[in-house]
Amino acid sequence: TEVDSILSKVYKAQNGKLETEIIIKLANTILLFDNLNEQALGILIKALVVEGKHGQAQNVYQSFAKNYKALYNETFNIEYQQLVENVD
Repeated sequence: TEVDSILSKVYKAQNGKLETEIIIKLANTILLFDNLNEQALGILIKALVVEGKHGQAQNVYQSFAKNYKALYNETFNIEYQQLVENVD
């Protein structure tokens, strides 16, 4: 949607300048509009890990993977650790 596209642009433009709390809010908002947005998932997981919220990050990943499987009838093929390490 247009909203998640705009928020993604804000994140990219402000990368490194935003507080982690704001990044988490941005990613959560993108996921409200597109609950299978892989970029927002990666941003959210990395931000939660930075905040020390590892359990919450893993729960977000598991929920995303479950929704992905339900919608596409395929296993989400990106591992949790990859998202932690490889977010822009």
